[in-house]
This record gives sequence, C-alpha cells and structure tokens, in this order.
Amino acid sequence: MKNIFFNCILLILCIIILTGSCNKAKIPGIKFSTLTYDFGEVEQGVNPEYAFEFTNTGNGTLKILEIKPNCGCTIPGNYTKEVAPGDTGYIPVVFNTKGLHGNEEKKIKVTTNIPESEPVYLIIKGVINIYIIINPNYIFLGNTVVDGPPIKGRTSLKNFSDTPLTIVSAKLTGERSSINVNPVKEGFEYIIEMTETGPFKPGQVKEMLTLTIQLKDERVYELPYIYNGTPDIEVIPGEITIFPEQERGELKKIFSVISHTDTLIEIINPELHGKSMNFIIEEFKPKKGYQITINFEKNFVFPGNDIYYFSFDLKTGKDMTRYTVPFKRQEDTQKNR
Repeated sequence: MKNIFFNCILLILCIIILTGSCNKAKIPGIKFSTLTYDFGEVEQGVNPEYAFEFTNTGNGTLKILEIKPNCGCTIPGNYTKEVAPGDTGYIPVVFNTKGLHGNEEKKIKVTTNIPESEPVYLIIKGVINIYIIINPNYIFLGNTVVDGPPIKGRTSLKNFSDTPLTIVSAKLTGERSSINVNPVKEGFEYIIEMTETGPFKPGQVKEMLTLTIQLKDERVYELPYIYNGTPDIEVIPGEITIFPEQERGELKKIFSVISHTDTLIEIINPELHGKSMNFIIEEFKPKKGYQITINFEKNFVFPGNDIYYFSFDLKTGKDMTRYTVPFKRQEDTQKNR
C-alpha cells in the first residue's frame, strides 16, 4: 500500500516537472556593448562609420524587426537580422555630414521581437567642422545681350583651419571665360572674380569652375557660374494665354516687341487671325520698342477648333523676319506641358 502511494506521489512530481519544462517559453533578449558612439571632431564631408554590437541574452531567436533613424543623415547598413541565443550581431551605421555643422546628435530606433519590450535607441554624435567655405557657392554674372560688354561676378573662399591652403588649379568650361584669384590673406582668404565676354548665348547659360585645393589632402570643389542671355530682339510673352474665367468679360491682352541692341526695328504687315478681336500697335520707344494690344469683344468665347494668332513681319535693316504669337486657352496650355 505504501509503495502504491509513493509511486503516485512520484508520478505527480514528474508530471509537474515535465509540464513546467514544456511551458517555459523561449524568449530572446538583447544587450548592446554600447548605446552611444561619439565620433569626436570631423570635417564636413567626412562620413564616420560605426558598427553597434549586440548579443542575444535570451533563450529564443532574436529578430531585428526595424531600424529607423530619426534623420536621413544616419544611414544603417546591412545589419544582422536574426541572432541565436548567446550569439552576437551588428548594426553598421554611416553618418552623412553633408550640410551639417557644429554639435550633432542623432538617434536610431531599434525594434525587436522581444515580447512587451520598448524599442532600443542608439545614439551617434560628434562635432562637425567646416574648414573651407565658398560663399556664395555659385557665381552669377548678370543679364546681358548677345553683343553686350563683358560681364563679371565674384565669390569668396575662406579657410578656417590652422593650416594654409594652396589653390592647385582652376579649370573653366566656358570658352570665353577668365578667372582672377585675389588673395586677401594668403592661404586663408581669397576673392575669386569671373569674367565672361561675348558674343553671349540667349537663355540661361551655366558653365562650371572646378577648383582643386590642397589642405592636408587634395579636394575638389565645383562652382557653377551663370548668366542670363537676352536675344537681340525679344517678343514678350511668346504666346497669349486665355483663362476660362476671363471669357465673356472685358478682355485685353498685351505683348511687346523690343530691340535690346542698337538695331532699329519696324513692325509691318500685321495680321490678326481670329474672330471678335481687334488690335492696336503703339510705339513706346522710337524704332526700338512696340506694344501690341489685342482687344476681345465682350462676349468672346475661345473657339474649340479654330486657331487664333497674331503675326507680323519685323524689319531690321535689310532683313525681314516673320513672327507669330499664338493664342491658347489655359487647358490647352496644360496639355502641352
């Protein structure tokens, strides 16, 4: 009888032990060797890299579900996504210093599969120095006409380090560009002057200045230099846009024909193609500038299929050029963009 009772007690104890073992969940854990990396002082443009090391301190497989920096300047690399109990993983990080200056501290949110746990926040921080500043970082030469006089622009270059710099080379893409580098303080401050000579191209023209500078190491800076070239003769605007809300009202449209040089111009053979309109040509600058006003009748509605435009011959000395200014309804303009 005693043996039967003893065996029952032993069986119950075994069941309790086995049940407890089966119910023990396999839960992962995480521990970082450090939560903060201080990269010290670096120059802007130098991107510090660091790999945060972590260990799975639990008895289940650890999974890194998400890595989320609080800014685009912190870029996680190819991190370890799963770690067995007792093993180690890494989260590599690159800190992009472009556009940053002074003390910087950024956080990286790490989310895991550990039940009921808060995210872990990693910190990467340091001081970003700017040793060379070019201000402005482009050179605007101004507005000009095709046969205008030379145009100029400037920028400044300053070295804030303790080491004097050397300008190794200055290369220009413009065929009629020249550069003059004037030292304010040799090795530390310069005024850079650009000159562009004509004939100039119409529209916005961008060329590039490439500076190679020696400061501890060799570095290259690219600075665009820009001018706006105006044609000798300009029609402003080049097309007339009519908005739906302007129809059936008192509507007039004005454009100008201008000579930006000494060339004298004359508008002849004007022609208005379209119904319910008339025009007036006024000379506001003798033989150099004209204003054309298109008057629309009160109940004017832009036609669906007809093509409306104003055209004229422009006489410049012995030459004659035909110009056309089209009229477009606003919806049509959008479709053509």
